[in-house]
This record gives sequence, C-alpha cells and structure tokens, in this order.
Amino acid sequence: MKTKEYRFKLIDPSWDPDKLAFNAEMNPDEYMREVERIDIDKIASTKQAYAMAVSSLTIGAVGKAKEYFEISLAQTFPRSRGVAFFYTKVLYSLGEEERAKEILLSLADESVNDEYGMEAVKALKTLYGVNY
Repeated sequence: MKTKEYRFKLIDPSWDPDKLAFNAEMNPDEYMREVERIDIDKIASTKQAYAMAVSSLTIGAVGKAKEYFEISLAQTFPRSRGVAFFYTKVLYSLGEEERAKEILLSLADESVNDEYGMEAVKALKTLYGVNY
C-alpha cells in the first residue's frame, strides 16, 4: 500500500501558556527535569497538556509527548479535534498506525462536515484504504 508522508510544523517552542511549555533558553535536560517534577494528574487544562506535548516533541522526548497528547484528548475530545488530528500525524510518523487510525475513525464519526472530519476521511482512504 502506498502511504502519504505527513509533514507538520511544530509551534514555536518558546510559546509558554501557563508557564508549563518549553522555554527556549532552557536546555533539554533542564526541561526534562522540570517536566518530571510536574504531577501529570494535576495538569489542569488541555492547553497545558498540548503545550507540554508539543514542547516534549520539540526536544525529542517522544514518550512524554504521547502521554501529554493522550491527556489532552481524554480531557476534551471531541472538542479538541485539531489536537486530535495533529496527534494522528505524530503517531503515524512514529509508526503507531493503529492508534492513529482509531483517532481518525473517531474524528470521522463525529462529523464529516467540518475541516478535521473531511481531513480524517481523506487520511483514512489514503493511508488505510478505508472508504468512509
């Protein structure tokens, strides 16, 4: 099966909502020490979880990034459709195609009439051969 390669642009790593995102002057080791001190159960908002996911991804801490993406989805899906769609691109690029497919199917189930629903349907057809 021919697959489509997704490329995505990370947001500026100095973006700092609620003082939890990666500070551009902090080196990756300092950042990871800070992240380890934060109790994941106390992340209060999707914005915080998303900021930490993208920041972790920026410095190559993929495992942490996935944890934060999952927190973000659990808190707000389906309202966080943009975050969900972005996360599918991350998962697919990491070779975690089944989890990406689950999220794409959820996006398509919610609505095929908005931007993310239409993109999910296209991705399902292109990447998995699923006609939705």
